[in-house]
Amino acid sequence: MELTVFTLFLSGVIVTSAASFCDTTATSTASPQAAPKLPQIPSVFQTRIELNIVDKNTTVDVLQYFDYDGNRVRIDTLKDAIQGSIIYSFDTAEIFYVTNGFCSVGMINSSMAMSLFGEMKDDGRWHVLDSSYALKFGSSYNETYMGQDSIRGIFVNHWRSCYKWPGGNLTYSIDYYFSVDGAWNTSSSFVSVPVRAEVMGPGRAGPIHHVYDFFNFMPSLPDDVTSVFETPKGVICPGRINTGRLPQIPSQFYYRVEIISEIVNFVTTYDVWYDEKYKLIRTDYRPMTSAPPTYNTNPLTEIQDFNGGVRYLSDNTYGNCSVLSLPSQSFGAAENMTAMKTNGSFVLHIKNPLQLFKLDSNFTYVGKRKCRQMLCVVFSAKRPYLVEGMGMANATIEFYFLDDAFTNYPNNGRAATRDVPVMMTIDIDDVDFHQAMNFMDFDGNHPDLSVFDVSSCFSQSAKVHFKVRFPGVLQPALTDSFIYNARQQLGETMKVSPIRIQDVRVEYDMADVYVLASLLDRTSPTAQFTFTRGQKSEYTDDFIFKSIIDPVMCAKLCVEFDNFTCNSFDFCPGDPQGSCRLSRRHISEGSTHLVKGGGCDHFSRTVNGPVMKEKDMNEAYMLLKNAIVSKNFLVQVIIETVPLTTFVGVDLTITYGWIQAATTPVIQNFFSYSQEIVIPQYGQIFVSKVWYSKDYKLVRYDFHNTKPTSPYYSTNPMTIIHDFNTGIQYALDRLYENCTIAAIKAGAFDSTLDFSELIKDGSYVVALKNPMDIFHLTPQMRFIGQRTVRDFLTNVYETVMKNFTMPGLNGSFTAIIEYYFIVNGWVESASSDTGGTQQFLVKTDIIIVEKALVITTNYFDFEYYEPDLTLFDVKKCFTSTDQHTFQVTFPGKFHPYLDIYQKVFQLETLEMMSKATGASILRFQELSLNYDPYNVYISATILGRPPFLTEFTKLSILMKNLGSNAVYSNLKSAEDCANACLSTNKFPCNSFDFCPDSSKCYLSSRHISTGKQPSTNTSCLHYTKTANASVSPAPTMLVAYNNLKNAVYSGLFKVEIKTSNFTKLYTASTIKDTIPRPSDAVQGGQMMKHFAVFKQNCIMARSDLSISGVAVDDCATECLMEELFDCQSFVYCPGEGLCLLNRLHPDLNQTLVQPHKFCNLYIRQYLDHYNARPGVTFPGNADNIILAVQTPNICAKQCTVTDNCKSFDYCADTKTCRLKNTHELDAPSAVFQAAPDCNHYSRKYIDDFKFVQGKEMHFGKVLEFDGVSEDQCAKLCIEEESVHCQTFAYCGNYTKCKLMSSTPKHLGPGYITSSDFCNLYIRVYNPSSPVPGNSSTVIYEQTSQQSPKADLGLLLGTSFGGLILGLVFGGGVVYFFRKYKRKDDHMTMNILENESD
Repeated sequence: MELTVFTLFLSGVIVTSAASFCDTTATSTASPQAAPKLPQIPSVFQTRIELNIVDKNTTVDVLQYFDYDGNRVRIDTLKDAIQGSIIYSFDTAEIFYVTNGFCSVGMINSSMAMSLFGEMKDDGRWHVLDSSYALKFGSSYNETYMGQDSIRGIFVNHWRSCYKWPGGNLTYSIDYYFSVDGAWNTSSSFVSVPVRAEVMGPGRAGPIHHVYDFFNFMPSLPDDVTSVFETPKGVICPGRINTGRLPQIPSQFYYRVEIISEIVNFVTTYDVWYDEKYKLIRTDYRPMTSAPPTYNTNPLTEIQDFNGGVRYLSDNTYGNCSVLSLPSQSFGAAENMTAMKTNGSFVLHIKNPLQLFKLDSNFTYVGKRKCRQMLCVVFSAKRPYLVEGMGMANATIEFYFLDDAFTNYPNNGRAATRDVPVMMTIDIDDVDFHQAMNFMDFDGNHPDLSVFDVSSCFSQSAKVHFKVRFPGVLQPALTDSFIYNARQQLGETMKVSPIRIQDVRVEYDMADVYVLASLLDRTSPTAQFTFTRGQKSEYTDDFIFKSIIDPVMCAKLCVEFDNFTCNSFDFCPGDPQGSCRLSRRHISEGSTHLVKGGGCDHFSRTVNGPVMKEKDMNEAYMLLKNAIVSKNFLVQVIIETVPLTTFVGVDLTITYGWIQAATTPVIQNFFSYSQEIVIPQYGQIFVSKVWYSKDYKLVRYDFHNTKPTSPYYSTNPMTIIHDFNTGIQYALDRLYENCTIAAIKAGAFDSTLDFSELIKDGSYVVALKNPMDIFHLTPQMRFIGQRTVRDFLTNVYETVMKNFTMPGLNGSFTAIIEYYFIVNGWVESASSDTGGTQQFLVKTDIIIVEKALVITTNYFDFEYYEPDLTLFDVKKCFTSTDQHTFQVTFPGKFHPYLDIYQKVFQLETLEMMSKATGASILRFQELSLNYDPYNVYISATILGRPPFLTEFTKLSILMKNLGSNAVYSNLKSAEDCANACLSTNKFPCNSFDFCPDSSKCYLSSRHISTGKQPSTNTSCLHYTKTANASVSPAPTMLVAYNNLKNAVYSGLFKVEIKTSNFTKLYTASTIKDTIPRPSDAVQGGQMMKHFAVFKQNCIMARSDLSISGVAVDDCATECLMEELFDCQSFVYCPGEGLCLLNRLHPDLNQTLVQPHKFCNLYIRQYLDHYNARPGVTFPGNADNIILAVQTPNICAKQCTVTDNCKSFDYCADTKTCRLKNTHELDAPSAVFQAAPDCNHYSRKYIDDFKFVQGKEMHFGKVLEFDGVSEDQCAKLCIEEESVHCQTFAYCGNYTKCKLMSSTPKHLGPGYITSSDFCNLYIRVYNPSSPVPGNSSTVIYEQTSQQSPKADLGLLLGTSFGGLILGLVFGGGVVYFFRKYKRKDDHMTMNILENESD
């Protein structure tokens, strides 16, 4: 094979004579003076050459690459249909001869071509000669210019030289033809390129004649210059020098590999996680064929655990998981050959990283190539390779690693710059097999152990979820380090494999850090062994158990055996010497150490068993618990910027699992809760509130439908109240405040048919569900573990109900129900609770199997307290004629007996009312309590009877078989018949038949009709009482009220409060009618800001004025506007709308302030009108000094009512109030004097004005000031007498103040304009000015001179009653007269809200 362009002609040359074929003068047509300059050959070039060997009638195609700077040459040839390449590697002094995919290696120093291409440098390294020497053209070759010519139509300069072959005595002529510079344009950037070279001279068989035509001569190399001078893909050159470092794969990593197999035309993808330290490998893949053990092609996750010798195989479609022993052909498994050679043991271990990538020392560096647009370093080897379906075959393997010039940025983890695998190719020599593996997203960091999560392969009974509390504050930067170290510490403390610690996460608050994790139980013993049927070990067993009939038990004995590490066992059930035989050895299927016979099966571990027995779940948990109790569970974290921090575990709790036992919960007879019902399939959430009382047979249900459904077809908020005493349902629309009364239907969430009545004679009687049935709790439910719901621990129970029904579902279905109850020791404080509740329901999950419907109900605010009966308010279902309000007086003191037992007193009173009247307890509404020092007052409203027919359920059957206890004639409607049934006192009437045709009504004490069939063929309607009737009929409202009055005045209405400390009996003395009470007014208004409120307090002193039926802001207005006395405080009782004005300020005598449950105290807040400067006093002498002033508020009052007082100093230590006629704005440059016990207060002039933004007024006399603040402008308006300032405008862009004598109300809207920079301030209040007189006569209700403590009580007692109506109506008339008479006085009342309009 030819070595280079100008050695090709040597083929066949034999030096036989010294004949010369070279003559440089014979044909020269040009003089030396006309010769052009010799063309310069570039140091780097590529060219295509057509070599015509004329003397052999042969053509050879040549492609030559020359790189002087890179010290390399390559020549590709095509001759006789044979492709070949010669690659000169001067750096390694090697030549690679490649022909048809085969490669041989030669040495440059022994090559004949060395004299043409290379030379030895001073450093002893070979280097390619320059390009002129390679082409044998240049001044050193003594070329003779022969003139110009035309070659292939190209104008050329012709040179000739005589070349003497080294080592021989032959001379050859070389004619060179270069394109003429300037006369011919070349296709490259080089102006003069070689076009032809012609060699003639002696040869072996005669003269030779070679013609070299140059094409596409380029003074450059291809873009992929690196791969040009490397051996081709898939070519192995045995014996070549290895110059590259075999990559060091990290001992942990993640990558995704894309496998492309051309022979079967498929592409598949694997995800691989590998961690040699933890001996764990995970692969996510999809099998190409349906084969064992899954027998499908679903996506799989396989986790190989070389600690226990098992693999976890999860089907990602079906969600199931299989735990199997590791097979020998596992992706990450390698056989321990040392153990096999030593004693024949079959032991697997995890492959090291190089083994996993099938790399070893046989791989040789072959150079750099482009791969997927990346520069890669390439290693290759020829070695046996296992191909699925083909077995072992010789393969050429090339591995591509990312060049160091590139940086790999994985999707997660740090950037890696070295040893990143990019691609591997496998080519089988004997068959047409090619496979490529593209490695992507390579991450050389430790995979988080959460990726090896096998918890789904364990049942709930085989795992426990727990939480560890660490006091301290965790910086966010330490979170990842904390989780990693906590996992390590958990594994070491519990002495378990890392894979058994799962779902480790961290939560923290302001004081503590919490580690939450799951502990898995040991892997099933049977999964740790491979199975060989019908064979046993030939060795003597190390230990034998007799009478073991189950191989599972034998496997468990092997795993838990303490005397030695058991690695295999034989199970021989028919052997009398022993059925379970344990051995230290590993012996696998196919081993020569297994023999047939004996009725035995052999089981062997695939990895070495642990030296110490593996801890089960309970043992591991107790180890952790003991470490925490002894304060030995430490987690230390450190990063570069944060010093070492140590956290000590102090508390361990179970969040879900089997560690703690649980008792079956019991729901009490009274409760309330809010619930959130979530139905994911429908994308709906329903929120409602429930109150339940079994004792009172009352249920309330508040809900809000998202869609209009029957029977109300409303989306308004609704309240349903069920009275199971009467069988009546009250449905209230809370938006429109209308009400519908009907019979309770069986099958509601709280109602069912009375089973005792049903089995007796088929009677239809609706009964209240017991508490357990409300939540579908059954005795068959079973405890299944513990779980955290909404951050607290719950016991979880499960049951299956075959005939499950609920409102909204048509029919009965099979339901799986899970109940979540809070565990003992956890406490939830409900919103209205005074204590905690235990073992209450938190959540239920209901799965309707046939409908694949999931219903989740979350329970909130659960209380085991008797619901307040005021919640069952049905007053809106009755007209005013069916309501009567009254008040009962109980002589006796409220304090101290009812401070705690007020609710008990009200409830006992309510029950006494029901008992005394014979009316349902639901008919007493709006119960309230008040008191004075001598009496307790109970007010309530009694309701009339609901419509008679609402207590009955009409049955759909037409009754003909009639029987009765009584018969009524001439009744026109079923309503009349119902009235007759409810009014009889001869027997408990439970049903009636109404026959419209005969107008007859048949009453019966039974719920079904009995008796003879009527003579006519008419049909009658049957109504049954929804609830069982009583002998005594329900009274009308008048009868009930008369019964109540009789009980009071006969001394029979008594309420007893009995405790372990005292017994107090209250006997009602009087009962009276009362007028309807005003509703609570919303507190607010302009005047409220002048008062400070002390809730549930009052002044136990004589009031100066009382007003009834007013709102609190009106009461505040009356206090501020009072003309006859200086009102300093008022007491307001919202329940009665009672306003008590007083000239006393509580700051002067705080002993007068006493607690009161139903009234609030409001005191004048003068300090609101002053700016405070703490710790300083204003310079200068005081204009007035007041001593013994108790509070700065009183001092502020003195300044407010004193003429010309603009500021004051108050010193708390001496109780001194120093009034001054100077404002801090009068002396802005004054230096305040430090006084730690004193404060300075200057008046807020701006408070006297109403603010209107973005307005300006143009009218009247205007006085302008520049360079002042808003506060200074307000001060000028109040103090400037020349303008009589009522309004000022302040323009902030140029600090201008405009004082005006009019208000917008006087001028009208035409004089008000918008402004971008100015705001309007309208004067509304001047506390220093006298209040204008009112010429109208005002009537005041003056209280009598009684003791201070008796005054409030008398007012409360008498104003609540209806017997002294003059007091109530009089107070109201006085108030309204005063209020509306003053509306036209804008200086003393609130300014109209739209003053500026």
